[in-house]
Amino acid sequence: MTATAETGDADLVRWSPIVGDLNYEVSDTGCVRSLPRRITTSHGVIRRVPGGLLKPRVVKSGHLIVSISDKRIRYVHALVLTAFVGPAPEGMECRHKDDQPTNNHLSNLEWGTRSQNMYDRVRNGIHPAANKTVCKWSHRLVAPNLDPSELRRRGRTCLACRQAHSRRSYMRTKGVEIDLKSTADAYYAELMSA
Repeated sequence: MTATAETGDADLVRWSPIVGDLNYEVSDTGCVRSLPRRITTSHGVIRRVPGGLLKPRVVKSGHLIVSISDKRIRYVHALVLTAFVGPAPEGMECRHKDDQPTNNHLSNLEWGTRSQNMYDRVRNGIHPAANKTVCKWSHRLVAPNLDPSELRRRGRTCLACRQAHSRRSYMRTKGVEIDLKSTADAYYAELMSA
């Protein structure tokens, strides 16, 4: 592992070889570069290939990818973690602590479970359920109108609507059809007045 200055200032960037391909290195800031090398062409000619920084592409999920040897596509965050921390433990995936998929600085990355990744999204306010303030029938998603079983799973679901759905299912077994919205509204009024 070598350290070089990224700019003229005192901040040093650490570089480490990419696991499985020693012709490339990744930095602790999320940059990927190829190293100068000599290759033999299909015609037997030895050619010098200069090194340089690779330009990452953004994929649909917002993560950065690079194409290395033999056009293999690799996620930059996985390259950083594997090079500086080690391979992913069984059942673990990369976590961007700030949930910014383009921030591949080593200090922002760590191996974690899928559940930890989802908790990060809730904590950072980007999980769809974390931003919901009302249900589809405009019932406010505040206590006491939050389903306790969903709260334990870090979700936010309207308790009045869940109760109305349960009531409708029960009434259908009796051969009676009820209006779901008015039943949910009645449950909501009862919950919020308590």
